[in-house]
Amino acid sequence: MCLNPSDTPTWFNFSSREATSLTINLAFINEAVAFSGQIEDLHVLDGPFPLIDHAVLTLTFYLITSLHAIPPLAPAGYNANLKLKDNWQKTFHHLQTDQLTPTDYNNLDTLITNFDHLIQSASKATLKPCHNPHPKGA
Repeated sequence: MCLNPSDTPTWFNFSSREATSLTINLAFINEAVAFSGQIEDLHVLDGPFPLIDHAVLTLTFYLITSLHAIPPLAPAGYNANLKLKDNWQKTFHHLQTDQLTPTDYNNLDTLITNFDHLIQSASKATLKPCHNPHPKGA
């Protein structure tokens, strides 16, 4: 799998009178590393730099054997609580009658976006957000 962004030069031809830029330096990884989340996006710094005809490539690699090197995943969503079910439903119904208009039903994309927004708003108003676990408990 090639990591280079498309149409981004990594080599600059100074010997020619024409100002040409080419992609000559490529960074490849295998599928196992790509799916493991150990590699961040490749960054190509704008060049050319003095005295070199290559762009600078930067890449962050996280060791799989070190828990401290891998950044924690950001928590997403809310902690579901069965005791707050009725409160969530009332909040959702109240928001639904306030925010959805009959014109929203004509456009499916708008309806889906508004429905997702209603779920997020009702959850934010009634539920506690998820948090990362304490590192000593992991």
